[in-house]
Amino acid sequence: MIAEDNVSLAGDYFDAYIRDIAERKLTEEALAEVQRKFRLYVDKSPDGIFVVNSKGKYVDVNPAACSLIGYPRKDLLQMEISDIGSEENIKSFETLKKTGEFIKKETVLIRKDGTPINVEIKAVSLGNGLYMAYVNDITERKSAEIKIRESERLFSKVFHSNPNALAIITLSDGTYIDVNESFLRLHEYKRDEVIGRTSYELKIWRSSQRREQLLTVEEKVKNFEVDLYSKSGKKLTGLYSLEKIEWNGKECAIACFNDLTDKKKVEEEIARLDRLNLIGEMSASIGHEVRNPMTTVKGFLQLIGREETDNRKQQYYDLMIEELDRANAIITEFLSLAKDKIVKMQSNSLNTLIDTLHPLLLSDAIKQDKMLTLSKGDIPNILMDDKEMRQLIMNLARNGLESMSAGGTLTIGTYSANNEVVLFVKDEGSGIRSEILEKLGNPFFTTKDTGTGLGLAVSYSIADRHNATIDIQTGLTGTTFYVRFKFINPNRVEQVC
Repeated sequence: MIAEDNVSLAGDYFDAYIRDIAERKLTEEALAEVQRKFRLYVDKSPDGIFVVNSKGKYVDVNPAACSLIGYPRKDLLQMEISDIGSEENIKSFETLKKTGEFIKKETVLIRKDGTPINVEIKAVSLGNGLYMAYVNDITERKSAEIKIRESERLFSKVFHSNPNALAIITLSDGTYIDVNESFLRLHEYKRDEVIGRTSYELKIWRSSQRREQLLTVEEKVKNFEVDLYSKSGKKLTGLYSLEKIEWNGKECAIACFNDLTDKKKVEEEIARLDRLNLIGEMSASIGHEVRNPMTTVKGFLQLIGREETDNRKQQYYDLMIEELDRANAIITEFLSLAKDKIVKMQSNSLNTLIDTLHPLLLSDAIKQDKMLTLSKGDIPNILMDDKEMRQLIMNLARNGLESMSAGGTLTIGTYSANNEVVLFVKDEGSGIRSEILEKLGNPFFTTKDTGTGLGLAVSYSIADRHNATIDIQTGLTGTTFYVRFKFINPNRVEQVC
């Protein structure tokens, strides 16, 4: 009403004045509504909200802040940052005052009862010397993170210290994500050669079909017997287990390989020795009984042959005597398998023995258009039966010569390593097939048309009596037999029978 009376007196001036008051009134009401809603947001916020002045004194806090710290509002408004925060919090506040930039960090606050709590603080400048911080309790999250880290630490420790070969691979393409030390040692690789590549690329698996079959199982494979290979091509036999897992958001699998190569080798060696012992017992029992009648038959054939005037019959007698001599030689080898055969152990040098046999073996090599080389190392004397050791070297050397074509070279050598004296015989043949390799040393097993199958069996028996082992390394470029003798100081033992 008053405005209407003044219109006639002041014209446009009063009209503009009324409009200005009305707009200002609306702005004040809008501001009041914003402030009301902001206050409601602050009071209802699940995060603790602290407002401090430039001196670090709290000028406003919300209920969540009071609940978080354990102080009532009236007490907090009498306190400063230093009362519940650390030196680190104070430094962060000073930085905020200087830069005015948004700060986000994890820190620790002290509750009224003295217990520390892990919090995440987001602080910002409001202007006019006021600063606001949003404080979120992350105690449970930190506890969960600690548990996860501890779990990861324990998993890592178990994974990398496990004696079995372990690997984590992706299911999509079989790429290695991680492997343990046992895996690297067993397969003869370095870590950077493995990570990011597949087992098929590394030729650990020779059969991609078998590998894919195991990777496509529903959940897990347990103790599946497989053959894997090392970097050098060494065959590894063992039990393969696989279980699917999720790793860093990817579908993966953890694979475990329990290497049983040595165990299988020991089992095969025990089985082979059992067969040798059985044959040895048989040879000791029946060898002499067979020889006696053969000697009688041979004597009568020689007697009759001397009186025979028919040349054709004389040839028959000679042929029968030759066959009896051959049978006698086989029985002699057969008797070499006897478990209780008496041996005379004396200190001697393998190098000296090899030198003694060299002319005879060289003659055999030349007759077959082949070559013989010696590679003798500096080795100590060992306790041995010279006759038996001659037989062992001759058996291995002649087998090596027969396995090569003309022009090949046979190498006989010695060296010492790891408290062992090693004799090796290396040929340049085409290698030994796996199915034959498993049967080597079995009595009467032979691949020769005229062989008896006793040569290697006798060699293994001799090695056993000398407390030695025979290892074989074979491939497309040849085969090497290693005879490993445990070194015993011969001065301590005068003679063993």
